[in-house]
Amino acid sequence: MEASSKRLEVAITIDNQICFERAINPTEVRTSTSALTPFLGEALQAANLKPDQIDILALTIGPGSFTSLRIACVTAKTWSYVTQCRLVAIPTHDIVARQNLEEARQRQAKKIWVLTDAQRRQLFVTAYEITKDDEKLAMNKSETLILDPIEWETKLAPCDVVAGTGIKLVSQHTTANLCNEENWLPWARTVAELAKERAEREEFDDLWKLSPLYVRLSAAEEKQQNEVSNQDQK
Repeated sequence: MEASSKRLEVAITIDNQICFERAINPTEVRTSTSALTPFLGEALQAANLKPDQIDILALTIGPGSFTSLRIACVTAKTWSYVTQCRLVAIPTHDIVARQNLEEARQRQAKKIWVLTDAQRRQLFVTAYEITKDDEKLAMNKSETLILDPIEWETKLAPCDVVAGTGIKLVSQHTTANLCNEENWLPWARTVAELAKERAEREEFDDLWKLSPLYVRLSAAEEKQQNEVSNQDQK
């Protein structure tokens, strides 16, 4: 289940084979999050499955849309509580990095930068250093930071590549470093791929502790925090 962006996507795999995969774009419904529950029902019906036949429910946890991530997390936690299925939560940037790893290797890049629009003319940024230890998982990632585009561009090296929807905020001189645009958005099939690898290592998430990955507070939460801080200073 991928709900970190304005596009909502669901994929179902059985024995490592994709048996359902579909995305809902914002133009199709009033809000993609309002369509999540019926969309999941459609996916189950298409795969001829019942909710309690899902062994592992995987989802992206951010960074991304505050509202979409919250609804996806609540949906996943409720599903897990009712059916006892196991949960795997994957950071959005991990998914995008995986999707662009092959291209990065072909271009002999040393690092993949994944960028997401953080609003307010800022970027959510994670750097993935490519190593040779493992064909798929050889990426040492940095902490996800909030940076101004100009500040981030000073860190970009000629041997690095860049992916992610935040690319629209950066200047033209990074064009040569861009990965294929088709892999900038996280795909549900990649969520399933990473979830399978996590499951093989018995790395599941706790139902009661699962929450979206928010790199910073929402605007409303920041406002409330500032109001409390101002009151304390009086």
